[in-house]
Amino acid sequence: MQLFEFQAKKILEEHGVPIPDGTLVSTLSGLRDLRYPAMVKAQVRSGGRGKAGGVVRVGDADQAEIAASGLLAEGLLGQRVSKLLVEEVIRADRELYLAVTCDGLRAVPVIIAGSKGGVEVEKWAQEAHDGVVRVYCDPVCGLLDSGVHFLAKALSLPYASFAPLVRNLVDVFLLYDAMLVEVNPLALSGDSLVALDAKIELDDNAAFRHVTLHTHLAAVDTASPAGRSTEVGKVAVVPGITHIRLDGEIALISDGAGTGLLTLDMVTDAGGRVGSFSELGAAAGREAMCHALGIALEDPQMKVVLISLIGGLTRMDDVAAGIVDGLEGAASLPPLVIRMCGTAEEEGRQVLCEAGLSSVDDLHEAVCRAVLLAQGAGQ
Repeated sequence: MQLFEFQAKKILEEHGVPIPDGTLVSTLSGLRDLRYPAMVKAQVRSGGRGKAGGVVRVGDADQAEIAASGLLAEGLLGQRVSKLLVEEVIRADRELYLAVTCDGLRAVPVIIAGSKGGVEVEKWAQEAHDGVVRVYCDPVCGLLDSGVHFLAKALSLPYASFAPLVRNLVDVFLLYDAMLVEVNPLALSGDSLVALDAKIELDDNAAFRHVTLHTHLAAVDTASPAGRSTEVGKVAVVPGITHIRLDGEIALISDGAGTGLLTLDMVTDAGGRVGSFSELGAAAGREAMCHALGIALEDPQMKVVLISLIGGLTRMDDVAAGIVDGLEGAASLPPLVIRMCGTAEEEGRQVLCEAGLSSVDDLHEAVCRAVLLAQGAGQ
């Protein structure tokens, strides 16, 4: 789950990381009482906002309204914009890069720092290897003082202000089970360090340890068009569900253990195209299925919904109940093809039968039926 910038900055501020003073607005009227000059920043989950025109410096409220009206009306990078972060302008003597992520080979957190930050930092890092340094956290002791001193010296930063900041970033990374905590750019203004931009990506697999946080973030997405991206390849933010928007017309819902990828390949081999792929994982249940079905039914481009389930840890009667829940109150329903087998499958079929639904025994038959329905045959 990737957080919006304003969400990431709130977390960083709560853990002692300096950020610019800012106000979150969603309407043009909210711009009138703010202080200027300021930075108007579109809140979308994407990099490259600056180059795309999503970060604009304005001198007064009139300029802010012009910039904001364009972003709210047209969106940015294929995503709708419903929130804007308006921040004070920080004078930056230098802009740097600082991030905490996990090193896959060593299986420990690693701090990555660059002597240059801002736009196109990835391109610069490839060309200037000596400008990027890494320090690994000790698996027992965490970030050592020697590592902090090394980073401060490599970046030519005052240790007194850099040490608490980098330690706070590591604390956030560990506390929230993050996959990435990134500050880019990190501004040096006098002797002070300020996070001008921030990105936090949380590990969905650890959502059970942060139920309140993930539920709150998902609620923000549901209530805000900014979280409902229709761009191909974007991943939805729903607790316990991995959802990817593709370019086809079949909505595929599966549990874990490779069932989804197998079904996806079979759909492609049969001449069909998946357009909405939701994987529930090993912990699939009633609520997760209801959420996933809601995602599929909200997409007007989906001509058929294919549900492919192989129950090991998952009980088929639970997910069947979730299917029934997800169909309640739906304004219009595309054809639904269900294939389930495994734990409590007979009970699951009974739940479907009582709701007037049926299932298919054979996966190949289910796939072929879904493809024919999507292509307009078999009606």
